Amino acid sequence: MPWDQALDIILRANKLGYFIDGTIVRIAPLTVLAEEESQRRKLGEEQALSGQLATIPVTLSYAKAEELQALITRARSRRAARCRSISGPTRSSSPTSPRG
Repeated sequence: MPWDQALDIILRANKLGYFIDGTIVRIAPLTVLAEEESQRRKLGEEQALSGQLATIPVTLSYAKAEELQALITRARSRRAARCRSISGPTRSSSPTSPRG
């Protein structure tokens, strides 16, 4: 029997799990490993959301302001959940400037 299969059986019997990092095999209770994975995932999401913001001008043709506003709102919603300081357009429903 290969060593990794034997290790899996022994760990399952004792409610343990393992994490391989390069050449290191770390053994810990399943709850600890699940919590660490959750924290890693949360940290990755926070780092992705805290990225640099950029303004990208886009020329649009044949677009309705209501449809664009819905798309923009959905795109911002994830980031807005983390950053409460985001504010949207308040003067008009059009995403373009008064000049066109």
